[in-house]
Amino acid sequence: MANAPAQRRHYMDYLNVVAMMFVVWQHARIHFYWPTDSPGYWFELCVSSIAVGAVPIFFMISGANLIDFPTRYSLGTYLRRRVLRVGVPYCLWTQVYICATWLRGDPTVSTPLDWVKATFYASSVAPPFWYIEILLGLYLALPVFAYMRAYLGPRWRRPFGYVTVLAIFAGAALPLIRTAWYDAGGQFQLPLGGYIMFMLIGYYLAHTDIPRVWRWVMYGAGLVAAVVFIAVGGPLSLAKSPFAEQIIGYTTLVAVCIASAVFVAAKQLPARWQRANAIARTVGTWTFGIYLMHYLVLAVFTHIRPIGGVIEAIVYAGGVWIVCALLTAIARKNAFVRRWILP
Repeated sequence: MANAPAQRRHYMDYLNVVAMMFVVWQHARIHFYWPTDSPGYWFELCVSSIAVGAVPIFFMISGANLIDFPTRYSLGTYLRRRVLRVGVPYCLWTQVYICATWLRGDPTVSTPLDWVKATFYASSVAPPFWYIEILLGLYLALPVFAYMRAYLGPRWRRPFGYVTVLAIFAGAALPLIRTAWYDAGGQFQLPLGGYIMFMLIGYYLAHTDIPRVWRWVMYGAGLVAAVVFIAVGGPLSLAKSPFAEQIIGYTTLVAVCIASAVFVAAKQLPARWQRANAIARTVGTWTFGIYLMHYLVLAVFTHIRPIGGVIEAIVYAGGVWIVCALLTAIARKNAFVRRWILP
């Protein structure tokens, strides 16, 4: 889902492919998932203890590839490329989802005004598009950090690391603290909250050689976070606790640890695997296309036969991913489609 950097990092192709598979799984599992103490619920939690890192990893890849854009092109070129690559397909596919919603008789778009409203609120008809809406906002904010990085030059790592730690505190730790103690900090705020922390983490990890001992520390933290996701997040969800979202959500310390561990582990994949790397690179170019269409294909599948349980959800997720990958690969052979519809 992210632009290729000037010097391609092969491990990001693997991350794109695997993360997209987990995203399809997460959208398939909602058709059988329910917060009740059942085997399906706990199985879903076990898989999602890793899958929760999928969307954060996409943000990390974008940050890793784009924060150094001033070394390659101007701000105007950066903004134009982001709009053309993400904004145009987003607008076109929004109309596709609106049409699909209207054809199935959903009252969400029963009038022309509803159509206009859905156009400016795409995630109301295509729920996965919340990611693209957030991504577009992050694209607008990212130049601030990009020019900070360019200004700092070789001295970037310590101040950039400081900003990254602040972002993690603002985006993940502070909400947890305030869930436990509403008045904590009074009016204290850090204007770095939300998903921007993953872009900063991605850039820092991609451009820093992590010593082996610290890599193992990160792997351990990721494993502990996955256990917490299941053993703590599961019961809290069953109890409908307000703390549940601070454990199983995307912008949590748990998600930070899991996504970072997976990112660093992928970074260790050998560059000498030329054939595997070439396949991952090719399949990785289909990621955005799969993301754009998978929810529609999943809706068609579940309309024909509803998902009845966890095993069927796995089959559906795999089938939807394969169908979307094939459709994207075939459609992208056309230059117009490759540029404007499925970049």
